[in-house]
Amino acid sequence: MDAIGCYFLNNLVLCLYAQRKNDNVLLLKERERMLFISLYGLDETDTRNHTEMAAELGLCKERIRQLEVKVFKKFYLLQRRKYVPVMRIYNLLTNQGHYSRSGETDHIRFLMEFREIHLPEWEIYLFLRFVKLFLRLEGSERKWINLIKKTSSRRNVTRKGLEVLLPKIIWPEQVSVFSESYHCNFTPIRVYNPEIKKERSHSGEFYSRKMNRNVFYESKLEKHFFKRLEQSDVVRAYCEQPFKVPYEHHGAHYYVPDVLVCLTDGQCFVTEIKPLLMMVSKEVMTKYQALHDFCNQRGWGTLLSDGVHDIFDLFHFTPNLSLERAILRELSLNRTLMKKDLDRLKETHQGNSIQVAQCILRYKLSYRPVPMLVWKTKEALFCPILQRNGEEETNDRILEQNTF
Repeated sequence: MDAIGCYFLNNLVLCLYAQRKNDNVLLLKERERMLFISLYGLDETDTRNHTEMAAELGLCKERIRQLEVKVFKKFYLLQRRKYVPVMRIYNLLTNQGHYSRSGETDHIRFLMEFREIHLPEWEIYLFLRFVKLFLRLEGSERKWINLIKKTSSRRNVTRKGLEVLLPKIIWPEQVSVFSESYHCNFTPIRVYNPEIKKERSHSGEFYSRKMNRNVFYESKLEKHFFKRLEQSDVVRAYCEQPFKVPYEHHGAHYYVPDVLVCLTDGQCFVTEIKPLLMMVSKEVMTKYQALHDFCNQRGWGTLLSDGVHDIFDLFHFTPNLSLERAILRELSLNRTLMKKDLDRLKETHQGNSIQVAQCILRYKLSYRPVPMLVWKTKEALFCPILQRNGEEETNDRILEQNTF
């Protein structure tokens, strides 16, 4: 899940805790809220279907369906009130309101691309049910699925494997090929301890059939990426937190990359998993350059990804020009922009974190996530490896700064 997916779910949670118009009483009852959270996995667990929820609550499936519909009716009341979080969701699902019932086919294509890119954790039927109830659309999910098969320009719009990421790996000039047991030389240098789990880290572990042991993760992005590795036929084995890499950033440091992946053809690559907005920070780029140099000496490939995209995908998303103008204008008046400033600009110009990351990358601004700051810099933001690979795309798409 990327930044837009998190933005979608955060606003959905805000809708669940919306208050009634004339008092401070919550619009949704406790049972309705709990049921909706379980059905759509908003508590960071797997989604549950109507049958499972019926067994858990001691109700029939029809009653569970009625309660779900009741929640969406209350969402519709919030739409009529122009409640900000629900309108944000509406804008995302209708492509900023560019939806008409006469263009149903185009809208379904848009929805399927939206789910695949931003909410890959949701199954197709679950996502289409949500859209149908939220937008009060006619027809069934099965009808939509059949329409998708007929109209989609891609044969597999729900692919969840590594096919989309393998072409994005940066390989050295001479790639090493290793034996089948090469991965046995590596073991995680960190040990997961559930008793000291950080409150916001979303860390955990699951049993890996490929590794024949428990694999631990430190974020939801890592968890979903490891599950992809489990399901992929081209992955022989992998090892999380495999070794330390030295790097220079205001002094000498070491950091531990996220995962070493060994493919069935004997090639290996190392992946650093970060949200798209985090990728454009100077520290992450410095680490990635050090990782690339480290892997290049060993004949390994490298990948900087959030599990779906890599940093170069930022060049291909449609930029929000009004948001970029506003950011550059603010930076011309103030030396830095803080999180509250960026949130204000994103809300004013209907932007999101990915578009902020685009602006940082295209105009070579400096970015620090904690505390969140954006400022101008004389030095290029790119690390050398990203500079070489992204320079042509930057020249093709970047606008002249003197326009602003």
